Parts: sequence; C-alpha cells; structure tokens
Amino acid sequence: MADPMDYVSFNLARIFDGFRAGHIGFDQAANLLEAYYRKLSTESQKEFFDILAQKLLAEKFSHLTPGRTPHELIIWVWSALGPTDALPAWVFSLCRWDDPVAMESWAVNVYSSLPTNRWNSPARNSQPQW
Repeated sequence: MADPMDYVSFNLARIFDGFRAGHIGFDQAANLLEAYYRKLSTESQKEFFDILAQKLLAEKFSHLTPGRTPHELIIWVWSALGPTDALPAWVFSLCRWDDPVAMESWAVNVYSSLPTNRWNSPARNSQPQW
C-alpha cells in the first residue's frame, strides 16, 4: 500500500469488519476509531472523513438486514470528531422515502445517532444547530 490513505482505509475497514462480525462492541469500535483518528497527521485527519463518507454510502442499509451495519458507528464517530457540516446531507441520502417501514427503521437505527454529538460539540459546526 503505497498511498497512506489506502492504509487508513484498510485499517478502518478492519475495525468496521470486527464490529459487523460482533467481535467488538459499539463503544470499543468507537474508541478504536477515535484513537486511530487522533494518531493521524492533520492532512490524513481531513481525508479520514472522506473515507467515512465512502464507507457510509457503500454499506447496505435495510431494515431487512439482520446483521450489524456500521452506519450508526460511522455517524457517531463523525459527529463526535467533526467537521459536521456535510454530515446531514450524507445521512439523509440514505433515506428511502417511498418505504415507510424502511424510514422507521432508518429513524431508529441511523438518525438517532446524529443529533447528540452535533449538539454536544457546537464549536465544530459552522452552521446553526437543527
């Protein structure tokens, strides 16, 4: 892996895979992601969120999926570490407005992880809170 961001992406994938498989819990995965983020250079920290966005959209989200998905974990870590201005657009792009059951599942499993950290860390948000 010549590109340092390939290495970051690989390590994030390992954490998400461990979480998805149930080898690590939510808090442990969040702590690993935060510790890893804090060890990155400033340049790599900026790209960390690009990788999270890619992972967020690449993960299949369905109320029919019985297994764990890292959506809530990605949103929680992103909102805890910032920058959060782009996060709502990414999160709402996951919505399936034409499926009420899927929307309810989305609201419970994904949306619920978003507001807490945005409100707890207003200094990282350049826009007013929702």
